[in-house]
Amino acid sequence: MKIFGSTFVIIFFILAFAFESGTQRHPASQNSSLADHNYRRSFISLDTNLPYRGLTHSPGKDSLYVRAMTGTLLQKAHELALDWKETDPKIYHTFLLASLTVPMHESTLMHFTKRSPVEYCYFSNDFIVQYDENLEKLHDLPASRNARVQIRNAEYLSSNIPRFFEALAMGEDIFKSCEDLQHRDTVQQILFSNDYADVGIMMLNSTSHGDFFASGRIFNTDEVLDYGLNYLYDGFEKISVNYGQYECLNPEEGDLNFHKSLIRGAWAGKYNSGNTSRTCRFTDSNHRFSRNDRGFERNLEKIFNAESIYHDYLPIDSIERNFFNDLVANFYQPERLTTVLDQILQTDYQSLQEVIVNNSPDEQSEELIIEEIVFEDDLENTETDVDSTETETTEIQTTEVESELTEEIIEVGLEEIATDQEIATEEETALEAEVNEQVLEEIALEEQREEPLPVPPEPLPVSENISTYVLWIGNLSGIGVNIRKSPEIIEGNICINSSAISFELIDFVVNGISGDFYEIQNPLEIADCDQSSLYIHKDYVTVNYVSTQREEVQQEIKRVRLSTWVTKRDQHGLAQSTVLGVLGPQELVITNEYVYLNRYMWYSTIDTEGDEVWFYAGELGSLITEEIE
Repeated sequence: MKIFGSTFVIIFFILAFAFESGTQRHPASQNSSLADHNYRRSFISLDTNLPYRGLTHSPGKDSLYVRAMTGTLLQKAHELALDWKETDPKIYHTFLLASLTVPMHESTLMHFTKRSPVEYCYFSNDFIVQYDENLEKLHDLPASRNARVQIRNAEYLSSNIPRFFEALAMGEDIFKSCEDLQHRDTVQQILFSNDYADVGIMMLNSTSHGDFFASGRIFNTDEVLDYGLNYLYDGFEKISVNYGQYECLNPEEGDLNFHKSLIRGAWAGKYNSGNTSRTCRFTDSNHRFSRNDRGFERNLEKIFNAESIYHDYLPIDSIERNFFNDLVANFYQPERLTTVLDQILQTDYQSLQEVIVNNSPDEQSEELIIEEIVFEDDLENTETDVDSTETETTEIQTTEVESELTEEIIEVGLEEIATDQEIATEEETALEAEVNEQVLEEIALEEQREEPLPVPPEPLPVSENISTYVLWIGNLSGIGVNIRKSPEIIEGNICINSSAISFELIDFVVNGISGDFYEIQNPLEIADCDQSSLYIHKDYVTVNYVSTQREEVQQEIKRVRLSTWVTKRDQHGLAQSTVLGVLGPQELVITNEYVYLNRYMWYSTIDTEGDEVWFYAGELGSLITEEIE
């Protein structure tokens, strides 16, 4: 019997969906593992004897993995775009951002993960065994629209997995059954797209990139990143040099919009379509792949709105997070970038054994030389939304999903997340891949938020002296305290020790918290500390509110502790507001609040410039850790 015969696959796929539990993706607040941002059934466990190597996600090491992956992506993007750095720095920075956006969108940075085969082994690994047993169970399944959807997904598998094996030329035994793997403590899993046509962190199509797959390099994370980023850069460079040939790339639309369009065009054209002639595809709302372009745009905007997985998983005091923040801010404030990139380029991320695997038989005996790098891999307790990833198939692939089935998938997905929203009328259009239920939930919420908001309540009066308002005042509470240039304990970032200061360091302005450090406005006139902000460990600073200035803020209604980074806006509401920057985890004085649809909470506060700003605090204020008495 042929293992991937269409009849067998269709029958078993029905069983897999019917009996598999927990195939939905969950927010990071419920499942902290980065891998849970993708469907469980999209991960396929590999034979333990298969040669594979490179960066590998490991549960409990999310932060370390994202740091290593971010740094590695930046290193490779830097090498590709280095020629632009001096001639056109903005193009250079735009490609660095594109190199972070594309894998985040395609796979939420996942390629390999290493997990327990008992808890994390699924139907994809059971094609070889248990056929008769599951066939018997199939007869007990009632006919339903849900079953028809499962059959269509089975058709994806029956058509695309054989193409994967054909391109790979390694045989079908690289995947083992769950039963064969259960004796292992952990197994290596590789990520597939929802329709099994694309593979890995860059979601490379096995048909379109046949030579790459034939070489077996898909099982080497480093090789995948090299190939994928080179492919991305090839299209990016062409449209950057010849932007005048593309009507969607117009510098007169503004610097920010132009460079965002370069990123969107590079993805929509060469990367997703296989042809730069389709660079402006993202401007055509009637294009059959417009859903793909909208999904990519949403993920790009999450980066600019401080809502991406980089914001969720990169520690706020890490060099990768500092550079990432500066890279985004640089699009609003040119020349904002610091020298932190040099530290990233010099870091040996491949030496981090906790997130590196080497299963190459001829090299397993080699000893890795580990450099001592201080990494914190524990996230602060934050409630975050899943970065929904629409895993796309390139236009080169011929598989099309009929509209009728798409509507059925949508309804099934919405039933699974317990909503009663109506589905739009069927249209005779062809879509590219299975609809992601989690994305549907987000789209529905996003569209709901972007409806015209009711007229907000009259704001409370603002003090005339609000510009003098200061939130925190700090005093040094130790002797011989190190004052640092950055919020981390590394060699070379101490600008001075307090014992060398000739005056008492008191009543300095505290801007906020960065990890275990307070960021303070520089009160020193010292050459070695010539920067606007300095950092002192929280254990050695006492922070107080200024009571006289607090009284000037007449509209204060309460204080809260913000648990994550949020976007700072000039008014409440996503559709009509303008992004002004970000607010990090800290205590805030709330001056006004607004609740939309009795569910979505917005707060206003006074920033360090003395201006009233608004931020979205989540459903019922879920981004607020606690209210301070």
